Amino acid sequence: MWSVSLLFSPRYFHGHHHLKRYYFFTVLTFLATVGVFLSNDLYAAFVFFEIMSFASYPWVAQEETSSSLRAAQTYLAVAVFGGMVTLMGLFWLYHLTGSLQFDVLQQYAASVPNRSSLYGPSALIFVGFAAKAGVFPLHIWLPKAHPVAPAPASALLSGILTKTGVFGMIVVSCSLLYGDVFWGNLLLFLAGITMVLGAVMAVFSTDLKHTLACSSMSQIGFIMTGLAFTVLLHHENALAAHGTFLHMLNHSLIKLDLFLCAGAVYMNTHSLNLTEIRGFGRKKPLLHFCFLMGYLGLIG
Repeated sequence: MWSVSLLFSPRYFHGHHHLKRYYFFTVLTFLATVGVFLSNDLYAAFVFFEIMSFASYPWVAQEETSSSLRAAQTYLAVAVFGGMVTLMGLFWLYHLTGSLQFDVLQQYAASVPNRSSLYGPSALIFVGFAAKAGVFPLHIWLPKAHPVAPAPASALLSGILTKTGVFGMIVVSCSLLYGDVFWGNLLLFLAGITMVLGAVMAVFSTDLKHTLACSSMSQIGFIMTGLAFTVLLHHENALAAHGTFLHMLNHSLIKLDLFLCAGAVYMNTHSLNLTEIRGFGRKKPLLHFCFLMGYLGLIG
């Protein structure tokens, strides 16, 4: 996915300024994202996660317009807030367990007779990851950042970076509160709101990338629903777990396709207003096909 985005970038950025900055932070974000998924403890994952968050900030501000700078400020504010809250949760959790290694946390959670003591630190850590995933009520950055970010960056923001947030939520839920009914129901509640709110926002959107961003928020709600049932069903959760990971992969590929298609439209029309670009793809069968495959994939 990173390779496809980078291959699309030279044509998209033809004539743009600050390309070296964009490529530098793209590579840095890639390395930090890999670090998140390869970490074997929460502290290392948190450090790489924060590097990823700050390294991707220039993506949103790349165009340096007033709207992109405002969206970048919102993105950064949510990232800083989420990071501070997560750090407090990590300190609290370390005080309880004496370790942040994933296997140690699982053993501790399994041995504790009453896991209510884990609700506090788990919730704090969860907040930071949920903010990056675009979960309600920390979704405010998502519909602001995507419309102003370059299309190759939007594809990675929606396809990859939101999934690092989901990955963090999976780690917290399955390492600390696996099988906990209260936590599973809380996830299900947040998933429902995120799913419906994202869909409603998408319906009333007039900008193509804004519509896709709101759709991403709604799809994160679907993924969270799978996570909630993975937690609730405990030992009978095979289908829920498989469905969660399958939809994470499915959504990543689909949004890469759709955001790059939106970039192709913008390169030709210099607009993403749905009224202004209506009918643009009628004489472009390849673009029409790519859009159709993406939307059919979202519909399922």
